[in-house]
Amino acid sequence: MQKIITIFTIVLFSLSAMAQQTIEPPNLICITTLFDGNVTLEWELPPAQTCGAFLGYRIYATPNPTAPYFLLTTITDQTQTTYTHVNANGGVQTWYYYMTTDLQCPTFQVGQSVVLDNLTPETPPITSVSINNNGNVELNWVSSTSPETAGYVIYQETTSGFIAIDTVLGSMTSFEHIGVDISIAQTYTIAAIDACGNIGLLYDTPHETILLEVAINRCNQTLDLTWGTYEHWDNPITAHQIRASVNGLPRSLVKTVNGQDFTVSLGDYKDGDIVCLTAQAVELFTGNASTTNQVCVAVDIVEPQDYIYLSNVSITNDGDLEVFWNWDEDADIQNFAILQNDVPNTQTAPNPLQPLAYYFDTTFVADTGSVIIQVSSTDSCDAIQISTTAKTIFLEGNASTDYQNLLRWSPFEMEFSEVFSYQIYRIVEDIPELIGNVDATVLSFSDNINGYNENEADIQYYVVAQHYIELPDGTMKAVFSQSNTILIQQQSKIFMPNAFAPEGQNNEFRPVMVFAENSTFQMLIYDRWGQLLFETTDAGEGWNGRLDGKILRQGVYTYVVRVTQLKGEVIEQKGTLVLIR
Repeated sequence: MQKIITIFTIVLFSLSAMAQQTIEPPNLICITTLFDGNVTLEWELPPAQTCGAFLGYRIYATPNPTAPYFLLTTITDQTQTTYTHVNANGGVQTWYYYMTTDLQCPTFQVGQSVVLDNLTPETPPITSVSINNNGNVELNWVSSTSPETAGYVIYQETTSGFIAIDTVLGSMTSFEHIGVDISIAQTYTIAAIDACGNIGLLYDTPHETILLEVAINRCNQTLDLTWGTYEHWDNPITAHQIRASVNGLPRSLVKTVNGQDFTVSLGDYKDGDIVCLTAQAVELFTGNASTTNQVCVAVDIVEPQDYIYLSNVSITNDGDLEVFWNWDEDADIQNFAILQNDVPNTQTAPNPLQPLAYYFDTTFVADTGSVIIQVSSTDSCDAIQISTTAKTIFLEGNASTDYQNLLRWSPFEMEFSEVFSYQIYRIVEDIPELIGNVDATVLSFSDNINGYNENEADIQYYVVAQHYIELPDGTMKAVFSQSNTILIQQQSKIFMPNAFAPEGQNNEFRPVMVFAENSTFQMLIYDRWGQLLFETTDAGEGWNGRLDGKILRQGVYTYVVRVTQLKGEVIEQKGTLVLIR
């Protein structure tokens, strides 16, 4: 009994499984309308099915997809894979077909193939033509709605029109055109193709790559981007996205502009940066995007002066001006000028610039007063940058009658600098000697002179300001700035005797002078009637009371002594003397 139940169960299970099985139809591949209007169907054989005897392949057709299909024919050759619908007038009439397999399997369901028509495959719409990261053109599209579509034919526009450049088989919806010249706009369209080689209509709105151009604005220090509009989208462009890669780093989004804007300027790049740029148009609603060619540029901009400031202004013992300043050595400078009381002395900028610059002016006039010093720089875009200001020390002085040289000077002034003392130097026989140090608030000094030391008749002096300057990095630096050098000449003093005896012990008339060693000397002797008796320019030569070798008679005579000092001051003394015999 148990065995009978088991067998019955197996039979029921087998019948149930058979009831669920389906007779596989042929794989209807494609349908071709011939030149004579006949329509040929092509299919692939279904897998082998052994449930019952083969009765045929049934082809159903209708000229109206909403009307019932009628049995067009039955193919009794199980190996046959084509059939021609004669007198179909397919050039005018659209037909719709499907197929089934007829087997002697009454319990099996009959499967139906896909429905195909005799039209060429539906044209797929292009979604974008873009330039990818590999520098190739990438074409993207939406799959054709035609089920017979086996692939797509890619067309490129040339001077001869559109030509097919490749075929993409299967369900792929993108194509990469390798090696094409992306420096010029490239235009593409597409058509669907079925397995029989029937090609559909070309997409009637070809898409074209958009090109990016980049110009370097050296003076504005910007990269100016310009690109074309992307055409033939169903929706407007919602935005343009600008991406950049700097010095080999990954490309990133740097700017988004309106979809109606086709230019943008980018800044904040440094001179020498390698910047690679793309622009990407984005379609509203869909998010479809088209990227331009990538443009790489070596940034060559006019770097402005980030800073320029004086670090010292000083005067040499020879009266030459020395100017030191710090500036941005990365700046693109064509020339600079040393401004003395706003009067520029323009010089060509060195190449390369050094962070600490120096200028030496041998034409500087140091003895007329303090001079305001500045440095200006001019770049190739004529942008001018002015430095901080400094004011030189002007030293002046004079000799007093009590053997003192009195010195006074103007304060040293420089932005970001603070004077803490002044050093006073005297130069005797070309040897500088520090003779005093005073507080920054003191601007005068007295130097005592040895009236018996002929070396101190003419003394040079200069003053040095000791100060600190605060550098841009916050550090302090000690700096020494020198004044002009002055010469103080002691006034010559003339002591004249009032009598002499040519035949006595004091037998020569000549003056005794102090601080006249470096002066020009002249002595004249006259008689009472104004006749010139004696003249000399030698301070060591006196008058012996003779004229033409003969001693003159005793009496009163007149003398004139002139001493011209180095600075041109003339000291003259007149008087009378008595010649005694």
